[in-house]
Amino acid sequence: MRFALLILLLFSFNSLAGRAQAPAWQQAVAAGATSGSYSSITACIADNQGNVYVAGSFAGTVSLGGTTLLNTTADGLRDVFIAKWSSSAQAFVWVQQAGGTGADVATAIALSGPNVYVAGWFTSRKASFGASVLRNADSTSLAGSRDIFVASLTDAGATSTFTGAQRAGGPADDYATGLAASGPSLYLAGGFAETASFGNISLASAGSTDAFVAALAPGGGSLDFAWAQRAGGPAEDYANGLASSGQAVYATGNFASATASFGPARLANANPDGSFDVFVAKLAAASGIFAWAQRAGGAGDDRANVVATDGASVYVAGEFQSTTAGFGPATLANAGTSGLYYDVFVTQLTDAGGAGSFSWARRAGGPGDDYGTALAVSSAGVYVAGAFGGNVPGTTTASFGNTQLTSANSLDIYVAKLTSAGGFAWAQRAGGLSLDRAGALAVGGASVYVGGDFLSTVAAFSSQTIRTPGGSITAFLAVLPDASALASPAASPLASLLVAPNPAHASTRVLWASAPGAAQASLTLTDALGRVVRTHTVALSPAGLACELPLGGIAPGLYLLRVQVGAATAVRRLAIN
Repeated sequence: MRFALLILLLFSFNSLAGRAQAPAWQQAVAAGATSGSYSSITACIADNQGNVYVAGSFAGTVSLGGTTLLNTTADGLRDVFIAKWSSSAQAFVWVQQAGGTGADVATAIALSGPNVYVAGWFTSRKASFGASVLRNADSTSLAGSRDIFVASLTDAGATSTFTGAQRAGGPADDYATGLAASGPSLYLAGGFAETASFGNISLASAGSTDAFVAALAPGGGSLDFAWAQRAGGPAEDYANGLASSGQAVYATGNFASATASFGPARLANANPDGSFDVFVAKLAAASGIFAWAQRAGGAGDDRANVVATDGASVYVAGEFQSTTAGFGPATLANAGTSGLYYDVFVTQLTDAGGAGSFSWARRAGGPGDDYGTALAVSSAGVYVAGAFGGNVPGTTTASFGNTQLTSANSLDIYVAKLTSAGGFAWAQRAGGLSLDRAGALAVGGASVYVGGDFLSTVAAFSSQTIRTPGGSITAFLAVLPDASALASPAASPLASLLVAPNPAHASTRVLWASAPGAAQASLTLTDALGRVVRTHTVALSPAGLACELPLGGIAPGLYLLRVQVGAATAVRRLAIN
């Protein structure tokens, strides 16, 4: 019955796939709080079964479904929360709280099977993550400087349990901003000042704040660091986003140093007097050795916030203040000519192994401040979210390709979709009369999930509204349907390729009765988020391709199977039950 429904949905999605009209918001939920409280969702990730995991921070109280968390810390300091939203139940099914008496903030989240990983920073002298207690390296003040934390939870369906936590950092301020999981490995990125320890590994900054990327090997409740690398120069340099794909880790962020080092690569700032330029760097997942680094930007302040990958394609989003900003051969012109306001950028790089190059770059925005703070990629396209219309009184209009969005008054939420070639497919807004922002984005199945916070007393998400007590910044989670996310793949040269059974369970058979002089075939299975879940290489016989593709250990859901034979490629949709 379940897969009959999946097939029915698939036909519905296929009939809508050609439309470029922006979808209406399907649902919006506020993490209700009392007046004077604060809450924000800063990270989210979706699995292939309609579950969304969110992380953020709160002060005072926050209500997530039937669970209300209370932070009794004085002076509005924050605690961490992590929660699981079930699309089928239309509810939060579990919620966890962590932290201490200082300011403790979650900034990133990652998922690997039943393991949920959360990273951020804490100023508490002691911060509790279930039974694990982390102690701040700075014990000289009531609330110490910022130290890094990474915590793990096990999701048991309707409940969850903290299974471990690890700290990193030193006596100065250190931040974790990016987190990515790939198989048994976990990767972390951020910034550190002076000296910082990552387990038994010590890093020293080149001056002010340096970027770092580190790897952990979770296992048995422990989170042990395997390697850590620094990057940057004498000024302020930060890693803000992180993604992993196969044997590669990609970091992005900003550097203000006149020259910043990324292993053997040296990047020169377009403005040596200290404004930020963008960097994108690749490291080897096993060793942490830098493979390449690229810069982008102009004479103004240009910042990269997030990175996502799809095979050899690397996508980065952020904002640029420069009148013109260069991304390899592409140059983006800011909508304003004063050099005061930010426009959004989205760019694609191609990873050729030992080198990376910019393929295209696109701008979005209007006369006010516009920010690109969240990014996700799937087989259907590239999604970016953030806020637009800031620092300009009254309503402002922002362009996303041919789509124009108008803010209600101040800062509004937006989500936009681009094709892999860089064309804007659609854009949608939400918000009210005050400051409303998207800070987290995930794609799962045919849904786009957006998290953030809003200050407007009433915030509109298409025909729906959510409310917050006056003067309270309140977290939200909202859903946009995207019919094309599960659209049928285009026709391919391997038109006679057969995949059966489909739906499948333990395995499926892949058959093709012709081989164009190739010696082998490569099979790649990706989930609805575009993540590779299985690869398989098989030798071809004179009769063609005939192989059994094992599916054990893969969660039920809809997947894309890509078969490469020589220069020919076929893509088939595969349902696993």
